[in-house]
Amino acid sequence: MNDQAASIQIADGWSARLFEHGSEEGGEKCFNASDSDFNGDIYDTGGSVNGSASSIVVYNQDNCPSLDAV
Repeated sequence: MNDQAASIQIADGWSARLFEHGSEEGGEKCFNASDSDFNGDIYDTGGSVNGSASSIVVYNQDNCPSLDAV
């Protein structure tokens, strides 16, 4: 479902980057731990993460790599 996520569950040793738009575009926010409520979470562009994520990349490492390294 597009633009409806309000939380994320992240296992130990993993991280995930949420994107505001599809195809990994728009604002981005990295999570390296679970977050039960996206209220107050902000993309790097200043927009609210709550109910607006449209794509995700999951990494088998503690922190999201820099976008230049991906």
